[in-house]
Amino acid sequence: MALSRTRTLTACALAVALIALSACISIPIGPVPFTLQTFMVGLVLLILPGFQSVAVVALYLLLGLAGLPIFAGLQAGPAALFGPAGGFLMSYLLSALLISVLRRALDLKSKPHPDNHLALQRPQRSLRPRVLDALLALLFLLISYLGGSLWYLFSAGVGLPAALLVCVLPFVIPDLAKLVVVVLIAPLLRQVLPV
Repeated sequence: MALSRTRTLTACALAVALIALSACISIPIGPVPFTLQTFMVGLVLLILPGFQSVAVVALYLLLGLAGLPIFAGLQAGPAALFGPAGGFLMSYLLSALLISVLRRALDLKSKPHPDNHLALQRPQRSLRPRVLDALLALLFLLISYLGGSLWYLFSAGVGLPAALLVCVLPFVIPDLAKLVVVVLIAPLLRQVLPV
């Protein structure tokens, strides 16, 4: 039990560190920089079980809010979290919550109840893991774009077309490419990681 808890804490700490590192790799192309956060947060959401991904994202945001320079461009504090690009950061937490709930619901649905004789005769069909990963990764990306665009729209006082031009269009192709890699490697990492 203690070993399992230690492994879980180690995996979560490593995930927080990797998200922070992915934010440091930042290319400023406007108010919203290009980072590897989409890749790393997407990977965390798909490989960590239960609500561990929620804890990881929440801890990452709290550490950045407290002053550690772990947001994009080595920024930190309330000005970074609530600045023009802050909607993306906050949407990561919403994505983690929603995806954790969905994964838990789908896991429970795919396990037949011992008293259900029909379930024993005809096992329920569930989505293949890679298809489910792809759908959850797309959901994560949509929530990120929605949260980031709406926050930028209100914080910068621009219209929707301008917000989409800044927050979505420059990132669609790179983000989709990153998530394809995430979906390909997530099942492999789930098999080898002790979580």
